[in-house]
Amino acid sequence: MGKIEIGARREGAEVRIFISDNGKGMDILTLDRLFSPFFTTKENGTGLGLSVSDRIIKNHGGCISVNSRLNEGTQFVISLPLIQ
Repeated sequence: MGKIEIGARREGAEVRIFISDNGKGMDILTLDRLFSPFFTTKENGTGLGLSVSDRIIKNHGGCISVNSRLNEGTQFVISLPLIQ
């Protein structure tokens, strides 16, 4: 059964948001292009979702990273600076 977990925690001067699933994971070729505009693995996808998300997060001084293993799942981590 598919499972998605979402969490967040403060780490120093930033907040980290974690999104993970237990899906099929991604191979290295997919991971290398994941944030490229117009790259998609979906039949009806535009390939803009993650590239736009990456740009928005960077414009706010943050970063997004991904860790994925085939047949084990994927985890995205979004790090954003806290405003004092």
